[in-house]
Amino acid sequence: MHDLLFLAHGGEGATWQALVTMLSLGVMAVFLLVVLGRLTFEKPDDALLPLAGVAVLAALSPSLSSSLSDWIGWALPAGVVLLTALGVHLFTGLRLRPVGWPAGAAVVAAVVSSVLLYQPIVNAWHPVPVLVFTAQRDDAVVTIIRPVDGEQLSADGVLVEVAVTGATLLPDGLPKDVEPPDDPEELADLKVLVDGSPFTPEIRETCTADAPCTTISFPVPLEAGAHEVSVELLTAVGVTFEQVIFDQVSFEVVAG
Repeated sequence: MHDLLFLAHGGEGATWQALVTMLSLGVMAVFLLVVLGRLTFEKPDDALLPLAGVAVLAALSPSLSSSLSDWIGWALPAGVVLLTALGVHLFTGLRLRPVGWPAGAAVVAAVVSSVLLYQPIVNAWHPVPVLVFTAQRDDAVVTIIRPVDGEQLSADGVLVEVAVTGATLLPDGLPKDVEPPDDPEELADLKVLVDGSPFTPEIRETCTADAPCTTISFPVPLEAGAHEVSVELLTAVGVTFEQVIFDQVSFEVVAG
């Protein structure tokens, strides 16, 4: 396995996003000055000093990264469009003037691109943090009693039996009219995987909120060959425990 080297991160406070935002804001300022005639862009060399000033100004962006990184969703598309407009001004006969259509078209394109691309950019580069909730484990243990690890079983039917200690089971889910218990290990749900795929068991026992189970069993139809069953204890509302409560067995099914 190769170690990953993280060069940058996205989201709130990302300095590279603040840098891109500052560069985009600088390009907007240069565009405005060119349109108003305060800067003269007649040949490509005329753009070197203003754009170099933008780059120097952008070097200050890390100190403002906590706020500037939030603006990248709209600043980047607008900056790219207006930089393209400056290139058109420099390398073609079209000129950016207050009353000319090229400047108006550039502004409209910048606004439209910011509106259309804002959400995709935010989703990709500046996502809202997702809180992952976990429950604290006390003393709960889940154990697969049957089959035994390494056992050979008949293909006529595999019966899985699971037991818990320090917890109770309500594997069919908490009824809507029942409040989740204060103890997350009570009325717990069970996540079952068969050969790595989710499996919905048909529990043979009757478990209720008033009379939960500590031992359950369910059949698993399997063909001949090597198989693996794993179970994980979840809270009554399907939340995983911070210290995963888990058990698994591997066994072989042979033709009857």
